[in-house]
Amino acid sequence: MKLKFLAGAALAATFAASGAYAQDAGWYGAVDAGWHQPEHFSVSTAASPPQTIKLHMDGGWAGFARVGYRFDPHWRLELEGGYRDGKVGTTLGFPFSGHLDDGAVMMNLVYDVAPAWSIHPFVGLGAGVDHEFVKETGGGVQFTTTGQNAFAWQGLAGLTWQASRQFNVDLTYRYFDGGHFDYNCNIPAACPVHTSEYKDDSLTIGLRYSFASPPPTPPPPPPAAASPAASAASATPAAASAASGVRGQGLRGLLPVRSVRADAGSPERGPASGSVL
Repeated sequence: MKLKFLAGAALAATFAASGAYAQDAGWYGAVDAGWHQPEHFSVSTAASPPQTIKLHMDGGWAGFARVGYRFDPHWRLELEGGYRDGKVGTTLGFPFSGHLDDGAVMMNLVYDVAPAWSIHPFVGLGAGVDHEFVKETGGGVQFTTTGQNAFAWQGLAGLTWQASRQFNVDLTYRYFDGGHFDYNCNIPAACPVHTSEYKDDSLTIGLRYSFASPPPTPPPPPPAAASPAASAASATPAAASAASGVRGQGLRGLLPVRSVRADAGSPERGPASGSVL
């Protein structure tokens, strides 16, 4: 059984590593969509003594847009804008109607683990500004936002599938802490109300596109230079042939040429001109 498990793990690792594309440095853009669930939080009234009410939150859709820069195969820095739809559920037996949405702008530092694999994990941390859009009514009480912003931070973890050199598919989990807020309400003696930290869990799937151009193809290597021994060996036959030709021409220049004619031995004409006596 253990051997089968190890064999399966090795096969999965081989599949993940196969088909991976180079992670080119440069700019990228991404969009993500999914589901989120805020944690239940409480509001405390400004009355004396203060009263605390725990609000039960309903989940909803979440959407994010990201623009980032990859420095190397491991490190990325990105600016993220996110919006989480939500509302207060039934609290203290009273149904609420309206919305309690959250918007945030975050700067994330992301580290890709084993980027050479076609499917690889990543982790990250982010910090930024959070803002809530609130208008909820229930039990004769109405809450509205005061328009304030709060410091927020988040942790990221997920998996990336490299579909091609340009396209990546990201499955991302976010743990988000949006800080404390004050709400206005329609009961002057109790307002404003102070909230506990807005905390949220979300799971999204996204498409990331790299604008980076692949590095230029390197030029072909120059032809290998011939070794001195090979050059000398190739030059020897030509040199010998040239020397032989020079020697032949020299001998022909030194020796007289006998002219052979049909009438060379005729007594009337005498010896042929240019003959050697």
